[in-house]
Amino acid sequence: MKARGWCMPAALAAVALISGCEHVAVKTASPSGDVSYEAVEPPPGPHARYTLKAGQSALGAKEEKRVIPTYPKALIGRGLAPVSVTATLVVDRQGAVKRVLIDGEETDDATTRAFDAAVRKAGLQWHFTPLRVGTWKTEPDGSRWFVGNKAAKPFSLRYRFHFKLVDGKPVVDGGRS
Repeated sequence: MKARGWCMPAALAAVALISGCEHVAVKTASPSGDVSYEAVEPPPGPHARYTLKAGQSALGAKEEKRVIPTYPKALIGRGLAPVSVTATLVVDRQGAVKRVLIDGEETDDATTRAFDAAVRKAGLQWHFTPLRVGTWKTEPDGSRWFVGNKAAKPFSLRYRFHFKLVDGKPVVDGGRS
């Protein structure tokens, strides 16, 4: 499969994100001013990762559609401390999020489960470019193109969502946890 016009930095960013070789933080303010989020590394331990062979690159796994969770309206008046929810978005071969796994959800209290539900509802609406593994080919004129496996691969990415109130109103928390 040929895809012209892809740049090397995009491929390197995808490899770093998928391979977990370096921490890639993405902080984005919600348009409604409720929540911020960042990409986070998986916790230490054995995790399934794609192993790239020499010369291979990963391309894709880029956010195409994000729906930022909203602060649960029923909790706004309670003056809660900031809450962070860490979730793994499980993405299928077409780039659609099929599952949202919330860290510690089984032991969360009812209040925290409301934030978990907001993350799950939003996360299931996210969409990514499909992940492909392949190599870069260089033409005699110096142009480059990506030769990838026709079959896209499923993947998962972890994010931490931050919910915060200031003066009783939900606002973006730009800080890292």
